[in-house]
Amino acid sequence: MAHNLALSLHKHSPNVPIHIFISEDISLNLTRPELFASINILPTKAYLNNGGRIDPAKVKTQIYTLGRSIGLDKFLYLDVDGLALCDIEPLLQDLNGTTVATEVMGSGGRFDEIAYNLWAKSERTWSHFGLSETATLCGIQSSWMYFEAGRVCDKMQEYLDYYMEVGIPRDMLQFDWGGTVPDELLYQGVFAKMGIVPKRTTGKPVIYFGNRDNVKTESEVKTGYYVLSIYGQGTGKTLTLQRYFAMYERELKQLNAPSQLARIRQDKHLNRGN
Repeated sequence: MAHNLALSLHKHSPNVPIHIFISEDISLNLTRPELFASINILPTKAYLNNGGRIDPAKVKTQIYTLGRSIGLDKFLYLDVDGLALCDIEPLLQDLNGTTVATEVMGSGGRFDEIAYNLWAKSERTWSHFGLSETATLCGIQSSWMYFEAGRVCDKMQEYLDYYMEVGIPRDMLQFDWGGTVPDELLYQGVFAKMGIVPKRTTGKPVIYFGNRDNVKTESEVKTGYYVLSIYGQGTGKTLTLQRYFAMYERELKQLNAPSQLARIRQDKHLNRGN
């Protein structure tokens, strides 16, 4: 998936440097290392929990720290389960000057119905993160995130580190995320605690999530979004509709890249919760 995303980014935005953080064993399979401005090896403790199980939240809550570790003052993070559909430089220009941003699916107060606030009941979120009665909680989708270095993101990272150390009670979660804690719950709790609404307010949407409630034609997806995502689980009753897995494959053929989509779908983290 990393190769596929990098190939698509390189095609549409050849001047945008791509940095990858990757485990040592998977790095041995990088057949096109020249696509990346830097290849950064993650130690196993960065992504394995105490039981030796892959725990994506461990590394996803360190995105800002990892970017700063290689000298980036501002950067866009993308999950690898997607393909760029067009030049992303206008997106980067649009985001420039934004402290922190991600996909905000909904927002509201303690007693409101909040779209995509699915990981825990608001009452538990308010209690666990010590939110004020007037806090605004955002339901976020963390397949993309943007950060600019400064005191706000520094403090955000402090809180993320603290709540990763404290942990999330298992009975707090309403849905299983591959047997691990969803990073989105941690980010939304910290954003609410800090009074951050990380919503991008201008320009076309960053990522297209093709589910049964968001069906668009291939042409609409290509003209209306920067990235096509094959998010969620890869097997069983998938969130991503089959037509968009097929679109992913067609896009790869145009890049002259073997998709290995069947293997990719079998290995997605969320499958572990099925």
